[in-house]
Amino acid sequence: MSLKTDQTTKVYQNIPFQSDSNGVFIPSSPVSLNDLPVPPAGLTVDVLVKDNNHLQKKLGNINILPADNSAPSSWNSFYLKAGDFNNEGETGYNVLNIDDIAKILSVYTALNVPVNTSNQIYDVNLDNSINIDDIALVLANYTALNVEGDK
Repeated sequence: MSLKTDQTTKVYQNIPFQSDSNGVFIPSSPVSLNDLPVPPAGLTVDVLVKDNNHLQKKLGNINILPADNSAPSSWNSFYLKAGDFNNEGETGYNVLNIDDIAKILSVYTALNVPVNTSNQIYDVNLDNSINIDDIALVLANYTALNVEGDK
């Protein structure tokens, strides 16, 4: 997750979240928006979320205050486009292209491939199996040669 302002971008790595079978972003705990130097009047920031197998999504903007901050509960149902496995593109991430399709197909060697540490990135719907559902979620988002996530 990253917080972006005109002056700074704060990147949060490894925000724990779950995804339903359609790729809906569901944080597994309330998303904390702290750890950013905030002036007394507050700071308005754009909030973006990205993980290892989805395109980046802009959740919206929020005014961060110099106190505890949490994301609104309405942010728990944003659709994240699955399929960015190799983190490439102009900015080094955030593009779904044919290379990503090839990567997921390269591990799809049976109807249900058990998830392990080397292939877990391809388990898009987090059901502990790489199967046609994961392929379908990625292919549903592959609508152009290069599909970019939000910036």
